[in-house]
Amino acid sequence: MWQRFCAEAHLPELEATRGSLVAVRGVDAARGQQSGKGYAPTSASTHLAAAVVGLHRRGAKVSGDDQAEARAALEGLAVKLLQAGERRGRGQAVGGDIDGLRAIARACPDTLAGDRDKALTLTGFHYASRSQDPAGLLTGDVTLHPRGLVIAVLAGKTKHSVRNAKIRYADGAEIRPVRAYIAYRTRLVAEHGEQ
Repeated sequence: MWQRFCAEAHLPELEATRGSLVAVRGVDAARGQQSGKGYAPTSASTHLAAAVVGLHRRGAKVSGDDQAEARAALEGLAVKLLQAGERRGRGQAVGGDIDGLRAIARACPDTLAGDRDKALTLTGFHYASRSQDPAGLLTGDVTLHPRGLVIAVLAGKTKHSVRNAKIRYADGAEIRPVRAYIAYRTRLVAEHGEQ
């Protein structure tokens, strides 16, 4: 998104100024999608954060004040959209079900990353994870027991506590979370050694 914006505006990619960050926010929200339709303010905010992280990784300097100005402009746009009655985005996500879970499991490629994604998806479904929960898991958070897995999951949005999610061995060829985790760990050790 940042590269496309810089190319259209004839700006250097590694020079993020307050004006360019505010401008990219406006372009992204107004017509950022490939279809020419604007993104929802929350999506534009995520894109802005990704652009800043990418710029930092490439050695560009981006000040906190410049980012704050762009975020303030984005909040103003969100208010204007609400006042105009314009709703953007996909809306409420459809709940997951077993058929969808099977489809996701089948879609995971036969690679280490595919095994990881399958294990995270299947275990996350079984302990009703929020989208960010699996991303925060560490190897030590998952313990294999004779009856299945125990996963130490951070709980709560403001206060962090840990809850132990217990997942038993399950039937069903495609959607067995414990077997998927074991397959992933076995492949990880075979390809990269003990972690």
